[in-house]
Amino acid sequence: MLEVPEGGIWRAPEQAPNPEYSDRFLVRLRAARRAILVATSFLLLTLVPLPSAAQVPELGELKRLQESFQTRGVAVEISADEMSYSREQDVVTGEGHVRLSQGTLSLEADRALLYRRTGRVTATGSLRARDGDDTFQADSLDLDLTTRSGVMTNGRFFLARDHYFITGTRIERRADESYVLETATITSCDDSSEPGGRTPWKIKARKLRVEPEQYLTARDVVFSVFDVPVIYLPYILWPVKTERQSGLLAPSLGYSTAEGVKIRQPLYITLGHSQDLTVTLDERTQRGTGVELEYRYKLSRRSQGVVEVDFFRDDELDLARRRVAMSQVIQFNERLELRLAGEYLSDDTILRDLASDTADRTKQFVESNLFLSYRDAIQSATGLVRFTRDLANPTADETQLLPQIVYRLPSLRVARAPLFVSAEGSYTNFWRYFENGEGTTQRYDAFSVAVWRQDVPLGVVLTPRVGVRETAYRQQDESLGGDVTRTLGIAGLGAASQLRRVFAPDRAAALVHTLEPALLYTYIGNPHAVPYPQFDEIDSIQEQNLVTATLTNRLVAPGRGASEDDWEPLWVRFTQTYRLAYRPAGEAWSALRGEAAFRSRRVFQLDIDAFFDHALKTLTVFDTELHARDPRYGDIAVGHRSTRPDVPLAQKGDILDPLALGGLVTDPHPEIDYYTISARAYLPLGFEIANKTYYNRQTGKYTEIAYGLQYRAQCWSITFTYQDFPDKNEFSVTVTLLGATSVTSNVMSDLFGPQPTR
Repeated sequence: MLEVPEGGIWRAPEQAPNPEYSDRFLVRLRAARRAILVATSFLLLTLVPLPSAAQVPELGELKRLQESFQTRGVAVEISADEMSYSREQDVVTGEGHVRLSQGTLSLEADRALLYRRTGRVTATGSLRARDGDDTFQADSLDLDLTTRSGVMTNGRFFLARDHYFITGTRIERRADESYVLETATITSCDDSSEPGGRTPWKIKARKLRVEPEQYLTARDVVFSVFDVPVIYLPYILWPVKTERQSGLLAPSLGYSTAEGVKIRQPLYITLGHSQDLTVTLDERTQRGTGVELEYRYKLSRRSQGVVEVDFFRDDELDLARRRVAMSQVIQFNERLELRLAGEYLSDDTILRDLASDTADRTKQFVESNLFLSYRDAIQSATGLVRFTRDLANPTADETQLLPQIVYRLPSLRVARAPLFVSAEGSYTNFWRYFENGEGTTQRYDAFSVAVWRQDVPLGVVLTPRVGVRETAYRQQDESLGGDVTRTLGIAGLGAASQLRRVFAPDRAAALVHTLEPALLYTYIGNPHAVPYPQFDEIDSIQEQNLVTATLTNRLVAPGRGASEDDWEPLWVRFTQTYRLAYRPAGEAWSALRGEAAFRSRRVFQLDIDAFFDHALKTLTVFDTELHARDPRYGDIAVGHRSTRPDVPLAQKGDILDPLALGGLVTDPHPEIDYYTISARAYLPLGFEIANKTYYNRQTGKYTEIAYGLQYRAQCWSITFTYQDFPDKNEFSVTVTLLGATSVTSNVMSDLFGPQPTR
């Protein structure tokens, strides 16, 4: 009987190339078995000793054979054009088109030796291998299949997850899964990413060592751009953790006409699995030096927070300027949640002087809030503490909420009748600081309303309602007016309907047109009208006797396929209110409000919100934004905001009816007339240009103009940005190496959208 090598089996390929050839092999195998049995019997009878070494007959004539055995519990299979086995050395040798596989590892070579007892394999000639999605090539390989440690010469790795290409004249993988490379290179650039085969960026090192989940260290490092050496460093330390790892992040460089050269160098520090810290040095050569700290933490899967602390030594004003901000969300369970958001500024102009973002530079108010909320299926309760700071008018009397508690019971159905009852109650403590002292006002407010829903013929739905609102004010200082009580009686009747028509009902892409008219009568009476404090929208509710009419048009088309939502190409609504009594400024009719939204499926969208005054025959408010986007050429958005300052404005609804236009804003309000333009264009060869402009038509000046030019290649990008502010100009250049650096910038994100990172 033929002796089978220990721990494995010989077996023919699953698909023999020639049945006759397999039959000849079986005949020879049977003959060899008989010969071995005869020889064994003869030796036992004559007591002739066995030779010290025996060898299985050469198997090269079999052309192709598979050897399977267990290493680390995973089967190893090898096949080749010519194979042989040495029992003395326990080595399987494959010649020609050698293929070896073990789990996710597969290897191809011209010649390979498999040492069965040690689980070691050596391979040479046209060596190519794959381990999962990673691939490598080499001239030769010596690999321990048990520990996956080994050495390759003139090797080239491609790590698919991070798109890294790594080469080395000698690459050693040790049992602790660390790597040591000699004459090594690292890049994330494809060979064909640039014409002529030049690599956009590459890091070369005489010796390189990679510790898993720790750091990459390298000696005699040269950073090359298009194969031209640019920077030499004797030693580098680079974090290579697959998760978070402490280390320096990419710096940001720029220049400002008011602040000189600007350098921002961030340092990222991990503080555990659930918290980390970024410390950024902010150097402005003509303004001063600062430090920014951003601390992030995660208490649980649903609870997290951020704390920001900024300190800047302003040499121009000889002033230490500080900013502290924090945001915290704690979800105790599905019903109870706590939110905290606060911001402290050492002075009123710190954002305007030091910030580069237009939204921060023009911020008028800074608020700090502590918000606790409870919600279940039928009710909700909230507690709010709010502190507001007016940056535009620091001398104004600032009113704070310390605290406000609100309970709501929305739309509770009574038994099975179409009767719905809602109730709301609140307590608010208003605290105000004056130059000569301070004062507090407590407000107690209770509001309840009942609504009946009745369907009538012709598809009309009637909704009569009745309610009462009681508000009491308790003022600490008699000079503020003393205690005041207000009672509002509320009644109303609504009528709404919907007319519907389907175009092309036999087709899958039917178009549905709906016409939705609605009429709402509202009465609010105050039988004991007295002056009372004015803090927010609850206090601004006035006596009303009015009718509001709305007409809504919709066009809706179904989405194309299950993954696409319905498409609404047209939505138009007109709203107007007629005041039966309590007419402010003697006006019976409110301004006519028109709202519209136009959408194409992919490219075009337009939003309009305008108020037309009949008496003045002019638009008093006009807000619009047009946005067009084509993934081949770019996108553009144009917006216009306009509000006339010399006429009373219709109030956009109230807390009782969001559509009613019965109230008027008669207080002095500033004129608003400005344009916003943002555009981006995709150019050939990987270039993009972008612009964002804020233009104040009232003053004839630009609030900000930002320009950007970006070149984005397969593995790197360079971005130039220029910002023109009324008081300064700023220029910056940012280089991003995909796979090596990651840079975030508000200016870059506003102009070009989120930046790609790996």
